[in-house]
Amino acid sequence: SEHNKNIQNDVWREQQILRSRSLPDLPYHRFSTGNIDTLLSDDFDIIRELRAFHGKYYCAENMKLAVIGKESLDVLENMVLRHFNEVPKSCARTSPSETDVRPDLMPPAETPTKRQESLPTYAG
Repeated sequence: SEHNKNIQNDVWREQQILRSRSLPDLPYHRFSTGNIDTLLSDDFDIIRELRAFHGKYYCAENMKLAVIGKESLDVLENMVLRHFNEVPKSCARTSPSETDVRPDLMPPAETPTKRQESLPTYAG
């Protein structure tokens, strides 16, 4: 399991110490990996919840994409269209119910946005 893999990883162990010292009511405080027992727990159906979360939040309006390459703009654009064209353009606007997604897995209601500026392009 992922947990067994991480036990001897010093970076993971350091993160666990930081987690244990954080405020208990923060999501960061919780244990970060599962084992076979937590995956098979009757507390919730993880696959159903992940699919519900994915269905509600996996869409282009929640994503940013930066592309850098030596190829021409037309070639890069075709690559992007080929690999990302199937991503839904917008997400469902309904709020997930407790039966769809656990509340602690939902993103915050309001996310501050950064000012975005266009970078100068290099034609060379």
